[in-house]
Amino acid sequence: MASNTETERLEKAIAPREAYSLKPILDELTRTYSGDPLFLVELKEFIDTFSGEDMAIIYLRYYGFDIEEISRELGKSRRRIEQRIKKIKEESYIWIG
Repeated sequence: MASNTETERLEKAIAPREAYSLKPILDELTRTYSGDPLFLVELKEFIDTFSGEDMAIIYLRYYGFDIEEISRELGKSRRRIEQRIKKIKEESYIWIG
């Protein structure tokens, strides 16, 4: 059984997925995209594979937050944010590239 501290940590780890939803961004893309509709379906499925932390990072970067601001917002080290951004880019390149 998880301690109160562990439970709080898990709740914080889960929260970003809901708090930083990419759904509005994807909905706007769906309305304006005129290419292959299968691409959008695959893009949505790909984005669903990201963790809550990664979703929060993508969301905040999309809205212009810099690494330092994201670090403060999520309570993570700057290095952690840089590592996650690098990993997200690598995974995105593999998927798109």
